[in-house]
Amino acid sequence: MKRIQILFFITLMYGGFFGNIHAFECNDFSEADSVQGSTLWISPVSEAIKLPDGNRDSMLITISTLPSDAEVLFDSLIVGRTPAKVPYLSKLTLRKKGFAEREISPAMTDSVQYFELIRLSPANKESFFQTNTFTLVSAAIIVLGGTAAYLKIQADGHFEEYQRSGNDDFLLKTRRYDLYSGLAFGVMQINFGYLVYKFLVNP
Repeated sequence: MKRIQILFFITLMYGGFFGNIHAFECNDFSEADSVQGSTLWISPVSEAIKLPDGNRDSMLITISTLPSDAEVLFDSLIVGRTPAKVPYLSKLTLRKKGFAEREISPAMTDSVQYFELIRLSPANKESFFQTNTFTLVSAAIIVLGGTAAYLKIQADGHFEEYQRSGNDDFLLKTRRYDLYSGLAFGVMQINFGYLVYKFLVNP
C-alpha cells in the first residue's frame, strides 16, 4: 500500500512539474486551446497575408496592325510582333519594313484587355528621279552619247582620207575610231536601259 501511495505521489509531482513547463511555454504564445488535467495543448498563432484574387492578364494589352507582323518595341527592345499580347507600357513603337514607324500610347480601360487596331502608313520613299544616281546616270548618257558621236565623225573622216589616198594607215584609224565609238555607244545604251527600268518600277 505504501508503494502505491509513493507511486501516486511521484505521479502527481511528475504531472505538476510538466504542467508548469507547459504553462511557462504558454506564455511564449498568444493562445492556448485547452487544458486537460496536467496536459496543455498549445496552438501557436500564425499570420498569413492573403492577396486579392486577380487575373494575371490584367496588365496585358493586345495590339493588332494592318498589315500584321509589325514589330512592337519598348525602348528599342522588341517585345512582340502584331498581333501581340504584350505587357502594358505607356509608350510603344510599331515598326515594319516599308512602313513609317509609329509611336502609340495605349490607354488602359476597365476591361481586362485593351485591343487596338492600327493602320500603318507606307513610308515616304524618295523618288529615284530625285536621287544622285539618276543625275549621274543621266550625265553619263549625255557624255557617252557625245563621245560616241565624236568618235564616229573621226572614223568617217579617216575613211574619206583612205578613199582619197589609199593609205592603209587611214583605214586602220577608221577601224580604231569605229571600235571606240561602238563601245561608247554600247555603254550609253546600258545606262539608258537602266533608266527605263527604274522608270517602270518607280512610276
